[in-house]
Amino acid sequence: MASDDRENSLSCFQDWMNLQAQDLSELLHNLDLHKHTANQNEQNLKQLAEKGIDHFKRYIEERSKLASADISTYYAPSWCSTWEISLLWIAGEDHSAEERLSTRLASLQEDIADQPLALIAKRLREVGEVNGDVEKVFDEFDKDMLEILREADNLRLATLEKVLQILSPLQAVDFLAASKKLHLCVHKWGKIKAEKHKREAL
Repeated sequence: MASDDRENSLSCFQDWMNLQAQDLSELLHNLDLHKHTANQNEQNLKQLAEKGIDHFKRYIEERSKLASADISTYYAPSWCSTWEISLLWIAGEDHSAEERLSTRLASLQEDIADQPLALIAKRLREVGEVNGDVEKVFDEFDKDMLEILREADNLRLATLEKVLQILSPLQAVDFLAASKKLHLCVHKWGKIKAEKHKREAL
């Protein structure tokens, strides 16, 4: 079952990346049209920006459902290279400095520290044994991490909507195109770097 959950999560991510590539092509095409057409319809550009928001909203809704089955997968996704994960972590993509989320993360860290994990492990007859106490810790941890993932995604969505609201339709389309291109490039660069590392290790 866990394998199926991971496959579904991988499929969700791949679909999202493919959709971003399609959206990028459409955004760039319309930006090019705007350069050569003085009467480019701004309403069309506005609809493209709204389409981008809608696609992101649907993606985070879908991955939120999938994450409830295996939340840890989304904090160390196998579909991203280690370079990509580290870059996103350093850039703050996966841990917002927003005060509310920072407080939630700090609270979770305290909860983990307060859990008698050392005492539970000490009482076990065999290393790695799982009993009711361990399962309870697992469940509480997964629940908290799922909530943080959802809060972070909702923050990203709200931030994106606010940014696009203050931009002109043309600026909004240009911003979306740049952000999607960066995301696609980072993912591809990570895969290239990983393949290079594999070759050098042979």
